[in-house]
Amino acid sequence: MVGLLSAELLSRLRPLTEVQTLWYGALDMTSEGSTPVLRLEGLQTVQHWISALDRFDGNNDYGVFEPLLLDDGFPADKARCLRKAALYESMSNVNDAALQLMTVLPELDKPLRGAGELFGLQIKMRLEWARLDTLYAQQRLLARRVLDRGDFCGR
Repeated sequence: MVGLLSAELLSRLRPLTEVQTLWYGALDMTSEGSTPVLRLEGLQTVQHWISALDRFDGNNDYGVFEPLLLDDGFPADKARCLRKAALYESMSNVNDAALQLMTVLPELDKPLRGAGELFGLQIKMRLEWARLDTLYAQQRLLARRVLDRGDFCGR
């Protein structure tokens, strides 16, 4: 676990550093003179998903999910729509952001491969506002999220 956290810290402090694979020599599992070595790639992927959810909740950038979804076999054209939606929303163009997200949501109804399957419901919950039937309802929900985050001037 310390190695996993260290690798995550290193990739954050030095963005050009990419830890591709972590291995763990499980000395505690030694049996008959043989010690297994475990690949921790799955734990690392789960950590990336958790980190992406935290980043999204902090700034509402749907684009943080794009590379993770691509790694799980999500269609590239749909994954790009997440970045476009984030751009439109940052320009207060809620209508076009919702249109982009509406192309992504049906794909999220399908099972994801890999660790993404653990987080598919969480992503859908964050995108569901796009399915609201009026612009007013969409803007209201998004404004509520901004208030809940404390991400506004005047506080």
